Formats: sequence, structure tokens, C-alpha cells
Amino acid sequence: MYFYYILIKRMRMRMVGIIWSIIKKDFYESIRNKTILIVILLPILASLLFTVIDNQSADKNFNIGISGDKGFEIGHFIEDNLINFIPHSYEQVAAGRRAIEEGSLDALLVINDQESKDYLLYLSGQHGLTYLFIKDSVEEILESYHRVKKPFKFTVRSINNPATRLSFLPIWLTITITMIGVLIISGNFAEEKENKTMEAMMITPASSLGIFLAKGIYGLILSLLTVFLMCILNGVVFVNWIILFVFIITILSSSACFTAIGLLIGIITTSQSSARSIGTLVYFPLLFPTLIYDLTEFTRILAGLFPTYYLFKALERILLYPKNISGLFGDVYILLGLAVIFSILAYFIFKGVKN
Repeated sequence: MYFYYILIKRMRMRMVGIIWSIIKKDFYESIRNKTILIVILLPILASLLFTVIDNQSADKNFNIGISGDKGFEIGHFIEDNLINFIPHSYEQVAAGRRAIEEGSLDALLVINDQESKDYLLYLSGQHGLTYLFIKDSVEEILESYHRVKKPFKFTVRSINNPATRLSFLPIWLTITITMIGVLIISGNFAEEKENKTMEAMMITPASSLGIFLAKGIYGLILSLLTVFLMCILNGVVFVNWIILFVFIITILSSSACFTAIGLLIGIITTSQSSARSIGTLVYFPLLFPTLIYDLTEFTRILAGLFPTYYLFKALERILLYPKNISGLFGDVYILLGLAVIFSILAYFIFKGVKN
């Protein structure tokens, strides 16, 4: 009996040892597997970023227009008591509404009759996240101003409402252009290196510049065709040729920027899998701050460090505020500058590798 007890005990210990060996092996392979690391790290990075955002005390500033009799009194009250609402006086309601349509004003408070406490609030329908926040904040402002709990007439009207598909189209286009450049172009370039087709091209009379330009132009054409297909399917109509021209320049400059980043990743990696892994690690921080830029002033500053922010803001201005495109040229210039910098960097690294 004692013999069987010892045998069973040893079998159990051996089984535990085998199980533990398998567990250690799986952990070791997981550490070496870039895909698994990415799957684990990305949610951690996202949670850390949200923690940083949650700890920020600064709020976004909102521009609110005020029109009507004794509007300056409410304007002074807002200036004295609120730090994130900036009042602007408008003698004519039409001018305030036009400012909302152009995107320079977040809301317009019209004082129909201050004695009877009759107010009308115009809100832009472009930004769903801030719509309810501004509405509730203005109600609280009026309650504090009158020192009563809403015994007044308060009407809200939404203007500048885009089609639902257009309101989300700028971010979808930003995601698509970034993904084509950073993920697809990098993976394709690395795949050619892995399959030795790049070596075959390098022994031909084709110059480094010719090969590099061919890869870059492919990325530009792919992005441009994809973007216009998305625009057609979403019923985008450009109001004039100038808007269309600026739109094309924006797409080409941003595509050149992200294609150059993708080529850079493909050049420095040795396999398609490593290029996809590194591309994913680059893709996430490029895109995520842009998605949350409107939460606080901190997220706006953070997003401003990445080219996706300038692409998104330019597309938003073109597609949602086509009546006022003057503010987007700075974004386009930044994209063009980054495209030149990344392209030169990627080319010289590629040229060094070829030689």
C-alpha cells in the first residue's frame, strides 16, 4: 500500500512538473510573440491615457454668442463666474447663426425678453458630445443669473445639422488614410523584402529613387481612390471646384505623410509580421488622441502632436463647414511639411540599405 502511495505521489508531482513546464513555455513564447504583446499592451496604454485625462482639471473653452436687450449683463456675469465659457456680443441674430454655421461659435443665446425671462438657444448639431453639455450649462447659467430654478422660457434649436453619415465621415477617412499608409504599405514593403522580390528589383537598373517613388505613388493612388469611393458612397457633394481642389491637396499631403511612415517601418523591419506589429504600435498612438481630442484642453494639446489631428480637422472643415475653409490651410501646410520630412528620412534610410 505504501508503495502505491509513493507511486501516485510521484506521478502527481511529475504531472505538476509537466504542467508547469508547459505554462513556462507558453509564457516564454508569449513574450517573444509581438502580436500577443500588442494585444496586451494596447488596452493598458489606453487605460493609462484615460487615467491621465481623468486627472486633468482643465475644461474645454466654449465660445457662446449673446444677442438681445441687456445681453451685456449676462455676458459680464459669464465672464465673472465661468472660466470655460467665452461670451461674444452679437447685435444681429443672423450674424451669430452664421458664426455657428462657420464653426467659429459653439452656441448663440438670444434674449427675446429678459423681463419675462424668454430665451432661445441656438446650438450646432455638428458635435454630439458637447451638445447636451452646452445646453445644460447654459440652463445653469441662467438659473444662477436669475437666482431661481428655471421659472423661465428656454427653447433650444439645433442648426447646422449635417447628414449623419457626413458627421462621422471625417474620422472614418482619417482612420482609413492612416491605416493604408502605416499598416498596409509597411506590410507590403516588408513582404517584398521577406519574399526576396525587393532584392530582385535592387539588382535591376532601377535607381533607389525610382523604387522609392514607385512605392510612394502606389500609396497615394490607393488612398486617393479609397477616399473618393467612400465619398461617393456617402453622397458627398463639393460646393465648388476650390473645395474639391483643397480636398485633393489635403488627401495627397496626408497620404504622403502616412505612406512615408509606412515605408520607413517596412524598411527597418525584416519580416511582414514584424512590420505589422510595429505598424500597429505606431497606428494606435497616431489615431487614439485624435479620437478624444475634444474632451479637454489637455487632450487637444496631446492630439496636436500627431499628424492625424491636422488631417481630421482639415477634413472636418471641408466636409462639415465648407462655407469657411480659411482656417484649414495651416493644417494642410503642417501635413505637407511632415510629408516632406518623413519622405526624406525614409528615402535616405532606404538608399543606405540598398547600397
